[in-house]
This record gives sequence, structure tokens and C-alpha cells, in this order.
Amino acid sequence: MAGTTVNLAQAGESKEKEAKELQLFSQAKITLSEAIKAAEHKTGGKAMEAEIDDESNSIQFEVEVLKDGNPNLHQ
Repeated sequence: MAGTTVNLAQAGESKEKEAKELQLFSQAKITLSEAIKAAEHKTGGKAMEAEIDDESNSIQFEVEVLKDGNPNLHQ
């Protein structure tokens, strides 16, 4: 029974995180695609992963870029 409680709590946290991310996306001045293009252009690498940073106090995207076999995080 305790496992069920944990899973329900995690599901609630997941929905809250998703709602926050959706709100941040709607307020962002650029799209996720534009953030990816900017990071690739700035580094000369290729994007591996991208998301909105829901842990900062400002709206920003995090893009992980691979260049010369080395992953780098760009905001």
C-alpha cells in the first residue's frame, strides 16, 4: 500500500511540473526550435536534448549540444 501512495505523490508532482512548463512555454519570447538553432549556431555542434528550465527564476531554455564528441549545456 505504501508504494501506491508514493506513486500517486510522484504523479501529482509530475502534473505540477508539466503545468509549470506549459506556463513557461507560453510566456517564452522564442520557441524551443529557435533556442536549438541558436545553440547549434553558437557552438557549431548538434543539439542532443532541449527543454525549458523550470528550476530558474527566469524563462530560459537548456540545450545540450554535442561538438567534437563532447556534450555541453547551453542556456
